[in-house]
Amino acid sequence: MNTRQFGILVMTTLFAGVMGGALSNLAFMNAAVSAEESEQPKKVVTAEEFRLVTKDGQPRATLLLWNGELPALTLADETCHSRVFLGVFNEAQPALILNDKGCKQRAALDLQPDGVPSLTLRDKNDVPRARLRVLLDGSPVLTLFNQNGQIAWSPPLSSSEP
Repeated sequence: MNTRQFGILVMTTLFAGVMGGALSNLAFMNAAVSAEESEQPKKVVTAEEFRLVTKDGQPRATLLLWNGELPALTLADETCHSRVFLGVFNEAQPALILNDKGCKQRAALDLQPDGVPSLTLRDKNDVPRARLRVLLDGSPVLTLFNQNGQIAWSPPLSSSEP
């Protein structure tokens, strides 16, 4: 094989490699793009539980059915599996509960079965210390508790008020 034949062989091989790569790129890239473009997003996703986890698999948020029936959302961090709870305990009692790093309840906003909204603040030992309610007639009621959770002060209520 002389130099001229060798040069033609090298050029032909190089040209065939470039053309083969370009054609395979066109063939395979268009197929992937067209498949991706034709895929329709799902409008409804159905499940009993959804979890948002860290790269290590640690749960940070969970959307689930409390007791298999009522919706609940929990938000977690590395110290507590439920720093925030938003859910419905029964058909008439929605609640928002905030827990500290030790998973002790510190604040709760809820709606009692009789329709009375309530905000309860607790100390670091999970003992209620203050509660604010708005009665059905619109009257606000503040109740203060001692370190044992017993009522330390509350305004007098009429017998018809809860």
